[in-house]
Amino acid sequence: MGQNPYKTLEIWQVLALWIIPFVALVGGFNTYITKWE
Repeated sequence: MGQNPYKTLEIWQVLALWIIPFVALVGGFNTYITKWE
């Protein structure tokens, strides 16, 4: 049962598509919070 590296890469690409906007959203939210402190 050999693992397909291309499939793993595909999964990481999908994860990155979800993680990057999420990190940007959290980062922007943190900036918004600290601005009002």
